[in-house]
Amino acid sequence: MPISHVTEKDVPWTTAAHYPEALQQVVRWNTLIGAGAASWPGVPQKDVRMGVLELDAGGYYPGHAHPAPEIYFVLSGTAQWTVANETFEARPGMAIYHAPDVQHRMVNTGADVLRAVWFWWAPEGRSEMLEGEIDLLEPMPQIPKEVEPAAIPGGVGRQRVGASFAPELVLGRLHAGNIKHYSYRVTWSPEDNEHVASCAEFPSLSWLAKTPEAALKGIQKVLADTVADMESDGEAIPTRRWPK
Repeated sequence: MPISHVTEKDVPWTTAAHYPEALQQVVRWNTLIGAGAASWPGVPQKDVRMGVLELDAGGYYPGHAHPAPEIYFVLSGTAQWTVANETFEARPGMAIYHAPDVQHRMVNTGADVLRAVWFWWAPEGRSEMLEGEIDLLEPMPQIPKEVEPAAIPGGVGRQRVGASFAPELVLGRLHAGNIKHYSYRVTWSPEDNEHVASCAEFPSLSWLAKTPEAALKGIQKVLADTVADMESDGEAIPTRRWPK
């Protein structure tokens, strides 16, 4: 007899193999009800798919579409959500509908992982709609994902500290510790008229600079110094929120 229930911890997380690596690192989902490989532990159902999606803090899920209609119910976190030509702020308790083949985009604007239940179904029993591939209709933003641990070019950036800012020269070399695996975000701050970089695993740290590249290098320099200090003091170092 088919199983009738399953818990989230029993089902593995996955992402789309055809997604670029930068996207695979920030978005993932599981399927609790639907279909899967022979070893898949979920509840089998041919006409629906249901599970949970996660998008890391600062994560950008570009515009995409699929044949099946979809409903999301936001559990936690916040996001700038776009459906066709409508953009709104998604918050916990909100239900969102995507019609078949309609483009939609999610940008996690909060400090926490966005978690939402997703649900696909087969209208009029057209189960082939559930087998359609997710088509990416937009590229990932062109923000540098890695910076080699070489000398940072001289220049002035500003470290963001709450509502105030402490000027500091961006000079020197990154520490030997590996900080590239953390989740970085670079956005434009109209209030500061500069780009601001942050790190999901160290939400209290950020860096302001005139260009995205300088902002990213600045936050990595600050983070390298912070990690070095924590190591010397014997403190636990945060790990990546979602190890590859």
